[in-house]
Amino acid sequence: MIIRILPTQIPIFWEAIKFAENKVNGTNEKTFNNLLYKLLNSKTQCFVRLDDNRQLMCLYLTEIYTNLDSGEKSIALDLIYGFQMMSQEIWNDNETAIIKFGKSEKCTKFYGMIKADNKMMMQIAKGFGFKELETRMYKDI
Repeated sequence: MIIRILPTQIPIFWEAIKFAENKVNGTNEKTFNNLLYKLLNSKTQCFVRLDDNRQLMCLYLTEIYTNLDSGEKSIALDLIYGFQMMSQEIWNDNETAIIKFGKSEKCTKFYGMIKADNKMMMQIAKGFGFKELETRMYKDI
């Protein structure tokens, strides 16, 4: 079962969160400070799954956004990291639990952010039923 970590429990998982964030996004110290602030203030949510030996299997970070024009709320999947191999059934259960949480917060959409060069993750997301919404581009100035 995947569980949402309360802000008071974040220090217990902080090293694992930093490890996963760095592996996925190559995060720097300033970003870690911002992430910690958002986790401790429930602006970002952390979900974990433990195995039968209480070892960390996976970690998810989500954030709830409100569209200022429509008022529509969405849950965004900011990070997924697996510390162990897991079956497709477990991944599906995790996704179902996060969607259930999003619905309880009155969210109508579930978003995932993927870097454009991560083709494998794009295929995995499509396998979970995600649709490509937009491509964002930038230019250094």
